[in-house]
Amino acid sequence: MLVRSLPARLALATCFGGALVAGGARAETPVTSALSWVRLPGAESCITTPELGERVEKHLGRPVLMSPSVADVSIEGRVARTEAGGTRYKAIVGGTRRDGRSIGTREITSSTSDCRSLDDGLVLVIALMIDPNAHTPARPEPAPPPASPSVVTREIVRERVIVRELDLERSPPRASPWLVQGALTGAASIARLPGVAPAAGLALRAGPSRLVAFELSLGAVPSQTLSVGSRAVDYTLLEGGLAICPTAGLGARVEVGGCAGVRLGAIRTRGRRFETDNDVDRGLADVAAGPRLTVKLAGPVFALASVSALLPLVRQETTVRDAGALVVVDRRAPLGGEVGLGAGIHFSP
Repeated sequence: MLVRSLPARLALATCFGGALVAGGARAETPVTSALSWVRLPGAESCITTPELGERVEKHLGRPVLMSPSVADVSIEGRVARTEAGGTRYKAIVGGTRRDGRSIGTREITSSTSDCRSLDDGLVLVIALMIDPNAHTPARPEPAPPPASPSVVTREIVRERVIVRELDLERSPPRASPWLVQGALTGAASIARLPGVAPAAGLALRAGPSRLVAFELSLGAVPSQTLSVGSRAVDYTLLEGGLAICPTAGLGARVEVGGCAGVRLGAIRTRGRRFETDNDVDRGLADVAAGPRLTVKLAGPVFALASVSALLPLVRQETTVRDAGALVVVDRRAPLGGEVGLGAGIHFSP
């Protein structure tokens, strides 16, 4: 049960009365208690044990916290974040009588990210466990005579720090689903074929997280032409790629990262109006690396932009036979590039 407001806490906490006072009557002998309070990792900003004990006694208007060996009621509580990395806090308080019978357990969840918003509710719940009639703070009692033969012994159990974080709900951890997304891109291929040529690509990215994700891709430069006087050479490029593509989030909609990997494929050339017009296929092997930016648009749909530098492991040459001589009309540059824009969809978170 969650105690969310002071009126609700008052209504819920009165159920402790039947456990401590028979027939709804106030106990004639004041009830004493021992208090144990634990702040779990992540809840260090919450109220401390000494402050909590002092506020409970101030609410009741008398000393009530004793050694566990002589107390009528033992009260134990703990506070922690509601979940790993969460912004809310949950406190659980329970009590047992000296004979071992339980007087109930209560849960209080903060309505804000400030753990100290639980303080008033905790003080009231613990006070009602000790005295069911303590709905409002007691009036200050007159000071006792200076020479009092009786001495009240009070002891608050020292605060304990639990190193191992406990799951308050006792639910087993759930494995995070793999990241799976697909994308279709259009690009400008620079100095991979002669000049600048339009390109297209299809990619599938998957991995256990955004930081560990791999991408399979297919790419093509459907057509590019190199003019040699009145003659021409037509080019087509087809390739497949494998890369590692980690990203990191910048807010809820933007991710930045990059890709690094290899691309393998083939470049086909066809001459037109030469002495001998031949179709020639040559292997392609490039190392590619560059940054990437994705922006979430709506639902699972996102837009992406990328820039890649491509280092050819093999620099292809285009040669033609002109007047019986072999002439080099094009040789691939030592470094190429690609600028792409596209859209994609997330198949899983």
